[in-house]
Amino acid sequence: MHLHSQVEWVGPLGKNWPLTKCPQDVQVKLRVLATTDLHMQVLSYNYQTDQEGYGQGFAHTASLIRQARQEVDNSILVDNGDLLCGASIDASIITDSTSIHPMIDIMDDLGYDAATPGNHDFDYGLAYLLRATMQAKFPFVSTNALINLGCKSDKDHAIFSEFIILKRQVTDDAGNQHILNIGITGFLPPGSIPQFDTNAYQIQTRDIIQSATKIIPRMKAAGADIIVALAHSGIGSETHVTNMENAIIPLAAIDGIDAIIAGHKHQVFPGPDWIDTPVIDSENGTIQGKPVVAPGCFGSHLGVLDLDLYRHANKWIVQGHKSAARAVSPCNVSTPSTKPDPTVAKTIAALHAKMLDWTAQPIGQNGQRLTSFFALASPSRAVQTIQRAQAWYVKTHFSDHYDCALPLLSSACAFKTGGYGGPLNYTDILPGILTKRCLADLYPFHNHIALLQMNGAKLSEWLERAASVFNTALPGIDNQTLKSSDVPAYLYETILELDYTIDLSQPARYDQFGQIAEPATRRIKNLTYAGQPVCRDKEYTLITNNFRQGGGGYYPAICLQTHLHVPAIAMQNILVAYFEAYPDWTPPLDQHWRFTGASGTRLTFRSSPKAYDHMDDVENSNIQPLGTDKAGYRLFELIL
Repeated sequence: MHLHSQVEWVGPLGKNWPLTKCPQDVQVKLRVLATTDLHMQVLSYNYQTDQEGYGQGFAHTASLIRQARQEVDNSILVDNGDLLCGASIDASIITDSTSIHPMIDIMDDLGYDAATPGNHDFDYGLAYLLRATMQAKFPFVSTNALINLGCKSDKDHAIFSEFIILKRQVTDDAGNQHILNIGITGFLPPGSIPQFDTNAYQIQTRDIIQSATKIIPRMKAAGADIIVALAHSGIGSETHVTNMENAIIPLAAIDGIDAIIAGHKHQVFPGPDWIDTPVIDSENGTIQGKPVVAPGCFGSHLGVLDLDLYRHANKWIVQGHKSAARAVSPCNVSTPSTKPDPTVAKTIAALHAKMLDWTAQPIGQNGQRLTSFFALASPSRAVQTIQRAQAWYVKTHFSDHYDCALPLLSSACAFKTGGYGGPLNYTDILPGILTKRCLADLYPFHNHIALLQMNGAKLSEWLERAASVFNTALPGIDNQTLKSSDVPAYLYETILELDYTIDLSQPARYDQFGQIAEPATRRIKNLTYAGQPVCRDKEYTLITNNFRQGGGGYYPAICLQTHLHVPAIAMQNILVAYFEAYPDWTPPLDQHWRFTGASGTRLTFRSSPKAYDHMDDVENSNIQPLGTDKAGYRLFELIL
């Protein structure tokens, strides 16, 4: 049963609702249902490959929601962010400001109680986000999404309500009804909000732990009986570092938080892939002893937190709990075994048809296959296509925005390299007609182009940060991996116009938070531009995107200080213009970077199951095929 019998909700300025007077102790079971990182993936359809059977989709999660509600007397439904942007389908609705956003429409029908925005919900700018969220019948909350960062946290100006208190009538184990005040607050990963020069406001964020330490006492003072944190942040390091992106473990240690919804990293928790630590109990679904659920991405899972609440002397405590991530495809197959909710499917049908027409529109001709199969082990045509398009656009349209006397460099990464998206999550564009579908496969995010000016010393630091995603290669050790599976591959940037070697025998100069970990070591060797060594004091113009410009991926702050203001042009639009300018494009491959280390050292890495059949596309004889792992990835070996 969905708790809509009393739907009033109050925020921090609202009235405090009194508890029902009851002399005896009370036991209540409350189920918290949660989604996260839906990214507009409503149907089990991959618009980037034009294929059915995506193994996920919000329409299927909706069926799990309705089923999970029927199993209990008391439940609430929340979303943990990144719901409005991400899948290709949102490209066709961005200009439609007259009708309700389809995700909001679906969520209203399902009866969501609260949500928090994720970093990608800001991808189209603040006005777009506010227009969509104001259409919702449920509130959005965020403690650390700020218009103005104050000198102290209590001086911040938040965009949304920092918290709400849901007044809910709940039924106890004896069948009696009581009022339960459920506090809901939300958090964004710091430094992850894209910045747009065209915005009247620049969105800022504060550290998650600082924000939580401020807001939890205020929620208690406002009458919250229990507190659920919607944290658009991943399960990462145990040690808190200011402005850390994935802060779930230190967040769970904060007194007063009773349950946490995690997200952002597209993780599934609890689950069989986790290794227990003193603070992580994957079997019971707890972190720091508190119930946590991370329900995957794209509607792959529904988070279910069952809380056993006990009230004594007018104080509620969580006496017991159970955490689960229910999969729409429990057998790990590409076709969901959970049937789609018919109401959701009907709501999205017209937009789905419109999107199919949009993705089929031709934009040019491609003479070479573009893949990200080997983008972490060798130079990639797909990445270099992005880099060449960026450089062409800046030279053609932004010549008055930078010093044309300075060398112009183009930095980019491969966005689809497996990871939490699974073994099918790779760019693969066949030779032939290029369509708008190919754009989403090559560049799935809605970043805008950005320019930075920096000297050679800062360029070197930029590349050192990029190279820190790789493990240190130790001679004589078997079964070493090129990169740890929990390190996002999109952190690895390359700069096309520079030639350099990455020495994996050296420890990484930067840690996962972009802080210098090994000041005496450097992996980047023989860094040259146009055949000449890159001088530390010489100035360069670097093309990147607004995500990196805003600090995304913890790239060194010294590299991000000199922003050159340019119009906010979406990268997908730049790619369209580039392919239209070169309609018969045959992308070259520049072998401008390479690995080195102790000779004969072997490192394994994962790739697409299709990769073995296309090894001819890789001009690196040091890559050799191995077998297939249990997750369906094809394994390869890089020999240094």
